[in-house]
Amino acid sequence: MPRASSPAPWIPPRDRPVPAMDHRVGGRKASQYHPAIGAVILARVEAGETVRQVAADDWMPSRSTIQHWVRMHRNFGDAWRALRADQGAWIIERRMLRAEARAWRAAHEVRLGMRRRRGVGSGGRSTYTQAVADLFCARVAAGETMRAICTGAAMPDRKTICTWLKRRPEFREAYVAAKADQRMGLERAIVAVIEEGLWPMCPLACAQVDALLGRIGQLTAKTYRALPRVWD
Repeated sequence: MPRASSPAPWIPPRDRPVPAMDHRVGGRKASQYHPAIGAVILARVEAGETVRQVAADDWMPSRSTIQHWVRMHRNFGDAWRALRADQGAWIIERRMLRAEARAWRAAHEVRLGMRRRRGVGSGGRSTYTQAVADLFCARVAAGETMRAICTGAAMPDRKTICTWLKRRPEFREAYVAAKADQRMGLERAIVAVIEEGLWPMCPLACAQVDALLGRIGQLTAKTYRALPRVWD
């Protein structure tokens, strides 16, 4: 997919004027979504502009309004997600091509004698051990966060944990299972509070349930959250 390095500002054609947005503060206003505005937003984002740049124009909706339209208007939301998926695939493909180019250049410099070939095991030795991995996953399943666990003297830092998650499939599977156990523990705690019979009449019980739900929301990666599908 071609990408413009410096896209020119989009100007609405005279034969298809775009309705102006009402940015006045105060009062309840009906949705100002119009297919023409949606087409303009998609065209400008596809041309290479960011959402911040699109929303900076006075006659365009704000960033929050654009995200609201993605959730509320089915046609616009489907087109938006398809465009973002296409752009994401293009970014991944470009990174892979750059990595292949760097690898080819390194091998070429080795052939020309401009660079020494790295031997097997020339890098730093991994500090991964099964005992540390099992202890880390057990503490995650018990409800601790990665930040809290990695502050201990006997545990690796967060960067090392992230490296293990990338390079150790067995550790990544154990970590995903531990996160699922962590969520199930919080859900069981919510059920226990509700079964006491004080929720939702007791403010303390309501506060406990809200805190546990908030904790679940913090531990759930935004990447895996499903957007609410509310259509017109």
